[in-house]
Amino acid sequence: MLWNDYDRYSDPERFITDPAKLTLSENGEVVLSPEDAYDIVADLGRDSREEFEALRPRLARLAGELRELDNMTQRFNRLVLKKGWRFPYDLAVVTLRGPEVVLEYWGREENTTFRVTFREGEEGYALTGFGALPPERVPENWDREEAEPPRKKTLLDWLRW
Repeated sequence: MLWNDYDRYSDPERFITDPAKLTLSENGEVVLSPEDAYDIVADLGRDSREEFEALRPRLARLAGELRELDNMTQRFNRLVLKKGWRFPYDLAVVTLRGPEVVLEYWGREENTTFRVTFREGEEGYALTGFGALPPERVPENWDREEAEPPRKKTLLDWLRW
């Protein structure tokens, strides 16, 4: 399986997965991965002290699951949108909206951002929005298919034909 090529957030030591170690800044950000690691924060907004205390366990669990959410984002980009292997974006900000988790990516090569939305359910996370792509254009079972795209024919294949 080629999904391992994506594993750029694979080091669990770089995430804060202990709820007691999470802290809320004055501007409403919770560091999920320190700046010297992956530099990812959750934005809860200002005036969110009470909400933060209730969300601590969920945020810690989410920090441990960001690797798979990022891998799912990249698989969707490659398999469904056919954008190729390169994914020139870094995960920067996570926002929680009820059962939804919104990942905000920042461009590495261009000054751009886009958001990817997941719905958290009993069976895990389901991708429900990808950038400007309308939610109805996200196939429901897109990630159930494990097949790789067909291999392109080489000159040798053509000569053998």
